[in-house]
Order: sequence, then structure tokens, then C-alpha cells
Amino acid sequence: MKRVDDAVWRARLEAVRERVAAGEALTNACAAELGYIGNHYLASRYPGEWAQIKEAAAESAAARRARDKATRRDAKERRRARVAHYLATDYSPTQAEARARAMLCLRACGWTLDAIGKLFEITRERVRQVISEYAGRDDIGGAA
Repeated sequence: MKRVDDAVWRARLEAVRERVAAGEALTNACAAELGYIGNHYLASRYPGEWAQIKEAAAESAAARRARDKATRRDAKERRRARVAHYLATDYSPTQAEARARAMLCLRACGWTLDAIGKLFEITRERVRQVISEYAGRDDIGGAA
């Protein structure tokens, strides 16, 4: 069986390090460059450098998760804004009732008074007043 020299393993270690630095997951980089056996060989042969690569991969993964979470949160806010816009422009006899209907729906979906106030550019106290004024009405939305 032919023994692979140290320079080849060092080159493979550097290839894994570059792939991890580029943002690739450690398992994917190892599978592509080393295979299962090579992964364990490098971990035992170069423990210090391998630990650094694993730490960099963990930081990269944490950054990816944070970025994905922010992207999902932004998408959720955009969807909420679209819903609020649709509800506010939907048919109602008056603009005030349309806004009240939108505020009621957003509040029922779990929005805070502050978030609704920012969307409609009014204070959260005014949002509370509008919601309490229209909450008990059956004719809101044009069903007079």
C-alpha cells in the first residue's frame, strides 16, 4: 500500500481550510477533499490545525444561521406589511373603518400596538383607542 507523503496531506488540509473560509460547511468540504478516512487521519495527525478549522467552520455556520434568521424575519415583516396594506385598501365604507379593520386583523395576528402604530404612523395609544372603539362592532367592513 502506497503511503501518501506529508506534503499531500498538508495540501489537502489547506484545501479544506480554504473551502471552510469560503463559507462551505465543514462536512461538505471534508467529503469533497478527504473522504471519511482522510478526515480522521488529519484530525489525529494535525490536531491543532484541525481544531482551528473546526472553530472557523462553527463560526461560519453561526453566521449563516444568523443571516438566514434575519432573512426569514425580513420576509415575515414584508408579508405582514403586504397584508396590512391589502386590509387597509380593501373595500370599506370609510377610510377610518378600513384602517380600523386592518388594525384589528393585525392585532389578532399577534402584532404589538407599537408595531401597528409604526405601520400606520400613529402612536400605540391611538391604536389602542381605535381597536377598543371598533372591537365590539358587528358592522365593520361594510356589512351595515
